[in-house]
Amino acid sequence: MGVVHKYGGSSVATPAHIRAVAARVARAYQQGEKIAVVASAMGKSTDQLIALASQVGENICPREMDALMATGEQKTISLLAMALQNLGVPAMSFTGAQCGMLTNTNHSRAKILQIKADAVEACVAAGKVPVVAGFQGAARIPPPWPWPRLWAGIARSIRTWTPSSPQTRANARAPSPCTGSPTRR
Repeated sequence: MGVVHKYGGSSVATPAHIRAVAARVARAYQQGEKIAVVASAMGKSTDQLIALASQVGENICPREMDALMATGEQKTISLLAMALQNLGVPAMSFTGAQCGMLTNTNHSRAKILQIKADAVEACVAAGKVPVVAGFQGAARIPPPWPWPRLWAGIARSIRTWTPSSPQTRANARAPSPCTGSPTRR
């Protein structure tokens, strides 16, 4: 990569501030620098989101609070990417999950476990400016349901189905994916 610019909340507090940041990044890009940008939520938007959450209840789940807080950075990175594009700079926004920031599941206090920056590196290699959300990541947790295996099994069944196969019999029974008990197909 080349240079990483990090802009905190006061640097991107208003649309005018975002345009000024975009102009600064555009100058660096036009001078041939390979550049990536990390941006925080705009101004006091994090405080506003915390206040908003307190209006819906006192017992706020940390996971949901993290999801709410992420919207602040997402708004900023989208606006900054748009401002760069309006200056003729090809830019693409990335959430923490999209840029490969993998964390543990300690919501509101997560630690980075791994960074898979392939998407960001590919963006830079393609001559674009990645605009990455600060303070975001994706928790490495097992899926609650084995959807990939289920869909792979369905696809395999479709590919191998023939009119003479046992699945065409009216009495064929298979376990339900929800209950495990046999259901009529």
